[in-house]
Amino acid sequence: MIRYFFLFLIFLWQACPAQRYTSAAIFAHNDYEKPIPFEGAYKANVGFIEADVFLRDENLFVAHESKQIQIDKTLETLYLNPLNKLIEKNGGYAYSNKDQSLTLMIDLKTEGVATVNTLIVKLKNYPRLIECKTLLITLSGNMPAPALWSNYPDYIHFDGRPGIIYTPEQQTRIRLVSDSFRDYSAWNGKEYAQKSEEEKSCYRSGSCDEQAFSVLGYPRLS
Repeated sequence: MIRYFFLFLIFLWQACPAQRYTSAAIFAHNDYEKPIPFEGAYKANVGFIEADVFLRDENLFVAHESKQIQIDKTLETLYLNPLNKLIEKNGGYAYSNKDQSLTLMIDLKTEGVATVNTLIVKLKNYPRLIECKTLLITLSGNMPAPALWSNYPDYIHFDGRPGIIYTPEQQTRIRLVSDSFRDYSAWNGKEYAQKSEEEKSCYRSGSCDEQAFSVLGYPRLS
């Protein structure tokens, strides 16, 4: 299980050996599919935890596909409730290390505006979460158009895309930038990346810069 947490970190380490990466760079992709959602990733001190979310009957369910929705697996039960308890335990911080941040990536699988509006209603019940300065609630997937971002509270952040020109105000709402792995590399995960792949992946993606960059659809290590 833990090897998938570290895949993003390992790829960047190979691609940009001059950089130093910690667990804060790890992206727990599809965390809800793990035997123990949230807890395993949190104990590994990852920087990003992702959950796919569907809006149905005014509830936010966590699942990879709509046919997999289970009534007891909601965003609140799997993520918001345990996060709320931990932030209280940590004195208002995402981790006991007050300098470490945690990004909760919420991948919207249903229509963006309605899903975000429901999320905001739910989050009003968790003031500790929205006031936590080291917890970044970030939306991806079917996000509302950038022109609508200013309609949402400042604690809502967004996943940017390369090639889109954002206004200065919109740029302040972007937590990270994501793109398809296959647009940057032909690496298959079965061997060390060749030098040409290292350079292309590192510098074309901008992963050696300060901006957080996530690659989607990367191969699993064999």
